[in-house]
Amino acid sequence: HRCYHDSVAQTGVIALMLAYHDLRGTWKRQVDRYVAATQFSKEKLAEGGLPRERIVVKPNFLAHDPGARTEFPGKFAMFVGRLTPEKGIHTLLQAWQRLPDVPLKVFGDGPLRETLSVYLRDNQMPNVEILGWQSNADILEQMKQARFLVFPSEWYEGFPVTIVEAFACGIPVIASKLGSMAEVIESGVIGAYVRPGDAEDIAEQVANLWQNPEHSVQMGHNARNTYLERYTAARNYTLLVDIYSDVLAERRHQLSF
Repeated sequence: HRCYHDSVAQTGVIALMLAYHDLRGTWKRQVDRYVAATQFSKEKLAEGGLPRERIVVKPNFLAHDPGARTEFPGKFAMFVGRLTPEKGIHTLLQAWQRLPDVPLKVFGDGPLRETLSVYLRDNQMPNVEILGWQSNADILEQMKQARFLVFPSEWYEGFPVTIVEAFACGIPVIASKLGSMAEVIESGVIGAYVRPGDAEDIAEQVANLWQNPEHSVQMGHNARNTYLERYTAARNYTLLVDIYSDVLAERRHQLSF
């Protein structure tokens, strides 16, 4: 299926490696802990055959705090991601046909870029800019000027760091109610859910948040507090040390018998 680097040969090598270790029992006998970024990911790993009792949840984090925005309520909505079908970018632009008064900046590159540019031109959507790849520093600066991030992915995702970055910058996130995203976003508090692949629902949620800037600002403050509580490097360090400590204690207990 060309799952790895879109290559049959490379995918075949990976499949053989996985099958070999599965037969040897590597995953069940030689790994003390599996670390999942969300509870949703943990459940999927367990469904795939990994021992549930060895899977722990430790979310993604940011190594450096970018600092909260100081400009309110934000001048535009933004999308950050690869321009591919599964990221929901085409659905997003369909939604934006209903939002002529809301500026949208699209950051990212990918195989759909030319197709999307033609779509914008054909549908006369001057309020949408496709700005291509940008450095992480530039993305963070743009986030501090945005009103909110829209993350309309149409597949599960792991735990997108882009969402954590938005929280850290103090902007809410409108995201698909799907997989890990549904677990990370608290709708009405730090963002809003949309139905995956539903342009009308995306347009409705975006319009609601755009037309209520005070609510958007408050959700941004809540998002920043969520980042400080859950997704800092210091918090990650504590969780990681706890994981190693549990494994060492378990090993010592086993050796005592």
